[in-house]
Amino acid sequence: MDMESKRKFIEDFRNGTKLATLIKKYKISREEGKKILNEASIDIEREGSGRLSREDIALVKKMIRAGNSDEDIARKIGKTIKAVKKVRQNTFVSTDITDEDKQYDRIVAELKQKSIWPLLKQQFNAKELNFFEEDWAKFMIQFREDVTPTEEEQLREFITLTIFLDRAIIDRKRCVDDLARYIKEIEEILKKEPEDRNQERLQWLEDMKVSMELAQKSNTNEIKSLMEKREKTLGSLKGDRTARIQRVDDSKSSWMGVVRYLEDEKNREREGLEAQIMRHAVEEQFKKLAVPHTYLDGQEDLPLLSPETLEIYDAQKASEEISCSVDGE
Repeated sequence: MDMESKRKFIEDFRNGTKLATLIKKYKISREEGKKILNEASIDIEREGSGRLSREDIALVKKMIRAGNSDEDIARKIGKTIKAVKKVRQNTFVSTDITDEDKQYDRIVAELKQKSIWPLLKQQFNAKELNFFEEDWAKFMIQFREDVTPTEEEQLREFITLTIFLDRAIIDRKRCVDDLARYIKEIEEILKKEPEDRNQERLQWLEDMKVSMELAQKSNTNEIKSLMEKREKTLGSLKGDRTARIQRVDDSKSSWMGVVRYLEDEKNREREGLEAQIMRHAVEEQFKKLAVPHTYLDGQEDLPLLSPETLEIYDAQKASEEISCSVDGE
């Protein structure tokens, strides 16, 4: 096959065409087709399917927001254009940079400045790192960045377990697929006459079948264990945060508790903002109550008689009289 045909073969594969279909189209053997894809550094098991893992989706979303085209993204991550387009359809992309976008970028930048970041780069590949960044930023935004060092450690453990769980599920699927392929080949060999069977190949397949069955069982146990650890970690994170927030709420029940609570700058800003909003709301409500209301008997009066409403009412009347006198002149 010439270079141009190979290029088209690889392009068709990345656009979602199955390997079996391409073999017939280009009239080559399956082994030759695999060789062409391997030379192009394409992982046939994962990249040709077009299926996207959670890490893939996180990376695709990041590249979409960065302005990359579907073709560029598919080529860079080794997935089909169809799969990338599906993610784009479910991803809101705005040309305006919102406050949440700025907060997201700042949180990710702060994460990369932490001492744990070099270790994370050693533990995870590029796709998994993007997934870690996205989940870390989403949780931080959800928690309003009010997180203690202990809670940060719990959050890191939770995201790490999620990535490990995804790895285990992917490995289990590979075992299931390999097992099905070995069983199918064994059945095909057994259909032949005994003298025509490749006994060496048959024995190897039987050994691989047993190996895959054991691996599948091991993966299932690992998945179960990781799910239990993940749920336990999430429960601890929620429990610790709930207890801490409850302690903050309880601290407001006494004067000394309030003083200790307001020693935190963030708490002071939050309480000051709430007090300002409340004061503004009260002023607006008094203005509404200072507007005369016509009752069913035809009489007109203020809904609430108080020094505040009367003062607002008198000020409004005086302003109207001044405005009328100016207009009359």
